[in-house]
Amino acid sequence: MNRLMMMITGDTRLMDGEPGTDGAPPASTPAPAPTGEDKPADPAPATPAHDTTPAPAGDEPPADPLAGVTLGDNKPAEQPNAQPATPAPEINEEEYGKVAIDTDIASDVEVDQGAMKAVAPILKEAGVTPETAGKLVNALARYQVEQYKARNAERFADNKRMHDAAVQKYSKMDFAQINAGIDAAFKPGGIMNYVIRHSEIGNDPEFLELMKWYGAHHPTNTQPSGGGIGGGTTGQPAGFAGIAKSWE
Repeated sequence: MNRLMMMITGDTRLMDGEPGTDGAPPASTPAPAPTGEDKPADPAPATPAHDTTPAPAGDEPPADPLAGVTLGDNKPAEQPNAQPATPAPEINEEEYGKVAIDTDIASDVEVDQGAMKAVAPILKEAGVTPETAGKLVNALARYQVEQYKARNAERFADNKRMHDAAVQKYSKMDFAQINAGIDAAFKPGGIMNYVIRHSEIGNDPEFLELMKWYGAHHPTNTQPSGGGIGGGTTGQPAGFAGIAKSWE
């Protein structure tokens, strides 16, 4: 009985056209749908036909192709026969004290030894030799002497102008009163009397007018003072002595 049923049901499966029984290839089994954990693979990006990298902006310089590249230790090549440098000789600070002014600049001017002693450590530290220090001192001295002579030339010219004006203005009697006024106000032979008679004060028009008035009102001594040049003053001569001697 069972065999009979199996034969019947077997014939029924054949009659229903079960796939694969008629000689045709079975239909392809569709791929299962992807689950939440499995993602489909991204398709490979298409290769562009040309480089799409943006060009650098105008304010940004192009990248240095050698950036980060070490080209060695940057040390100069040693010369095979190079001689070691000779060390500079040690400078004795006392040598700076021997610096002197050249006689063609000034024959009676001496270098301030205290000033040289004060700057000697700095000169030594800076590597300035005593010879170079001497050149610096003489250059400064020459400049100062030239400026000094220029100022004194102006003083001589100004004194001569006042002297000539005083000679034209005052008579011999006026100068007698001026000399009397000087000796009455300033002790004859004293420092102030000497300074007045040996400087521009002795030609200053305001001072001469004052001494003339004083001498006229205090005629204690109308004789010229022994301290005056040439027996008194008629205005100090243009090349007067005294401080003028140091200007030579």
